[in-house]
Amino acid sequence: MEMVCPKCGSQMEPMEKSDILGVHTWYHCPKCDERHHIFEGVLKKYREPIWKEIESYFYGDFKAVSDLRNEEVEKLHWEMVTDYPKRKGKYTRPTLLALTAGAMGVPLEKSIKTAAAMQTSEDWILIHDDWQDGSTMRRGKPALHLIYGPELAINAGDSLHIIMWRMLRDNLDILDRDVALRIIDEFYDMMQRTTLGQTAEMLWIQEKRYDLKEEDAYYIIDGKTSYYSLAGPMRLGAILAGADEDTLDVLSEFGTYLGRAFQIRDDLLDLKTDFRGLKERGGDIREGKRSLMLIHLLNHASEDDRQAVISILEKPRDKIGKEDIDTVIGLMERYGSLEHGESEARKWAEKALHTLRTKMDFLKGDEREAIEWAVDFMLTRDF
Repeated sequence: MEMVCPKCGSQMEPMEKSDILGVHTWYHCPKCDERHHIFEGVLKKYREPIWKEIESYFYGDFKAVSDLRNEEVEKLHWEMVTDYPKRKGKYTRPTLLALTAGAMGVPLEKSIKTAAAMQTSEDWILIHDDWQDGSTMRRGKPALHLIYGPELAINAGDSLHIIMWRMLRDNLDILDRDVALRIIDEFYDMMQRTTLGQTAEMLWIQEKRYDLKEEDAYYIIDGKTSYYSLAGPMRLGAILAGADEDTLDVLSEFGTYLGRAFQIRDDLLDLKTDFRGLKERGGDIREGKRSLMLIHLLNHASEDDRQAVISILEKPRDKIGKEDIDTVIGLMERYGSLEHGESEARKWAEKALHTLRTKMDFLKGDEREAIEWAVDFMLTRDF
């Protein structure tokens, strides 16, 4: 397969083959040294039409009981509301939704509003999440609450949340009524489970829980990531195609496995990289996030080293410096926590691939192949 560098337009060269797929998935540009995964091209293909749909919901007039207007306030409102959407994330969730729908015979024009709502949900959740976690960067720029203050930022997130539900209501204009209502029901279940996962994560940080086990990490992951980021989007795509409960159960199994791989990889990247300059390195340590690797470290370190880690985690976020982060990461390396995370991520990705190849023959065509690429991307991505 040929791949053109998105940065300079040169022909890219294939790198080593994927360990789990046995085909080339990463490509390197000899001219500008860029490296890209083949699934990034799929993300770009779907990002453009989905963004166009999202953008169509911005800058509308506000209904009111009077004719009073304030153009300055309304301009600022839309500036804040559209900030994160305009930064554009990877669009993994809406792409998986559209791919699943397409692999089951549903054209993009029928899945576009659901995909737009999926991406919009990510943007409003991230606005809230960044404030809750005290994050400083999002997609290479300051977090919204650092630009406008937490009150206005949260309100912008609320507005996006409202827009998301309008998108889902507008499905009634393009879908069978029963299908549109099933989509809303699935969104409700997915979002409820996501907030439960967030409750567990924040609660255990607030309670200064240092006695957690790996199953606790997976409890958070299965709520915040497996359902919301993988199983939910794919279930939504299948619902658009009229899927039965047995089909949805298989997608839940696949999404649970791949969601675990995705989140562990995400947490490993936080420890090892800055996500191609899009986030701060070690932000999860400053947040006190109970990742699989941190829980492994707390359960395997000597008592002295364990106490050293706890003393760092109990510092205020702005007092945790680079040396503190390097100390925690160094201990993770010494006690095999990073290696354990890599092993667990690979295990779950392989289980997801096995499920895809043995139980998901209802997915067809080029979209099915792209979903296989997605499995490798979740395991090997660098941002």
